[in-house]
Amino acid sequence: MKYLIIVLCFLNLYFCACRKTEPEESEAQLLFEDEFDGLAIDGTKWEKCPEWERQGASQWEDENSYIENGNLVLKISPQIAKEKYVYTGAVRTKGLFERKYGYYEARIKFPVCQGTWGAFWLMYGQGSTVDGSGRDGTEIDIIESIYNNEGKANSALHWDGYGEGHKSEGKTYSGTNIYNGDFHIFALEWKEEEYIFFIDNIENWRTSAGGVCQVPLYMKLTAEAAPWAGVINMNELPKFILVDYVKVYDRRP
Repeated sequence: MKYLIIVLCFLNLYFCACRKTEPEESEAQLLFEDEFDGLAIDGTKWEKCPEWERQGASQWEDENSYIENGNLVLKISPQIAKEKYVYTGAVRTKGLFERKYGYYEARIKFPVCQGTWGAFWLMYGQGSTVDGSGRDGTEIDIIESIYNNEGKANSALHWDGYGEGHKSEGKTYSGTNIYNGDFHIFALEWKEEEYIFFIDNIENWRTSAGGVCQVPLYMKLTAEAAPWAGVINMNELPKFILVDYVKVYDRRP
């Protein structure tokens, strides 16, 4: 009996030691965070996008991107000199924060405004080779509020440039509740083998279309307009896209 007790004690010590040496899964690491609590856009994290004309109906304008009441504001306002043309806001992390893989999340309130949309997306810095693969550079649209007046939105991937070789795949969300006047959370889990898209922590799309991008990308928060998206009612402007926060983790927390 004495020997049995000794053996049992030894086995107990052995299994306890084994459990202690098993590595515990570490917590997700927060790599980037902006809650827009300052008085101005943080220049160490964001720059305003160049004042480019976009989609034939809008232009990114510096004054249309600003901080107010703890939110990043992307304003959509009429351009008086041009009919059916608007100024919009846009910011990006190009040269400030760029990485591959991880979990990207933003809490955004989108307005309803026909002909315009807001987007949270990732973009590559150098042109990719047109070779049928997005591994060397893919535009990843985490969310675009296109056709918001119809209750629609989408996520999308674009690779092989924007010319004749351009390829894309997307997922349209119909009848969403993201235009109910509240903030909603939009996220992407970018893994080595696939992309996973979420709205309010619910998975909506999983894909590896184009072959998963293997190069660092930077983030963009933008507003745009286009004739194909519908006629803008200028009497409804200005409209405002509000961003409460943006966070990036090394993986989904």
